Amino acid sequence: MTDKITESPYQREAANEANRDLGDFPGVLSGSQGERILNKYEEAEDLKAQNVRDPLTGAFNRRYFDAQTEARLQSGRKFSLIMTDIDHFKSFNDAYGHKNGDRLLVEVIRTLSNHLRLARPNGAKDFIARYGGDEFAIVLADVDKPELAKEIADNLRKLVAESKFKIDNNTNAVKTLSMGVAVSREFDNADELVVRADKALYQAKDIGRNRVELSKD
Repeated sequence: MTDKITESPYQREAANEANRDLGDFPGVLSGSQGERILNKYEEAEDLKAQNVRDPLTGAFNRRYFDAQTEARLQSGRKFSLIMTDIDHFKSFNDAYGHKNGDRLLVEVIRTLSNHLRLARPNGAKDFIARYGGDEFAIVLADVDKPELAKEIADNLRKLVAESKFKIDNNTNAVKTLSMGVAVSREFDNADELVVRADKALYQAKDIGRNRVELSKD
């Protein structure tokens, strides 16, 4: 099975209409014709992005995560899953407001994404998805050793803990993450993998937060 997200009917129609227009006007297009076709392609690309991206953080969305996880499991290639959320996020929202809470989510995701791309040789195949609220799922492609997955997760945790997130000209906030790690198994389904990683996440939170725990199941 390929790692492909099914396009929505709206995406397909926008793309098909643009393709029909290209067929109607071969060669050099007039300004208005070319602009109309370009607009249709841009619309199709916008719809595609909306279909797989979380509009706030730019991370992939839950739909993309579910499809990708199932595809990778069915392919038989092992990978690791990190479930993570921001420690005491509700308290942060209460103290600084939901607008700053949203900004914090965006900054955390940007920090994690940049680090994966720069520090992981296979980082281009990793991805981060917003699972819900302040909980995110990080897929580490081809990482099948629990201790290696935990090491990567701990490096990500430290990176966020050492960062200062600007609230205003006079205020910076330091936030931490708790993380749970699970490695995919043969015959796993997506729900089982998420449950194991989520359980490890809550173990990390119960022990004291700002830490990484491996699934013991």
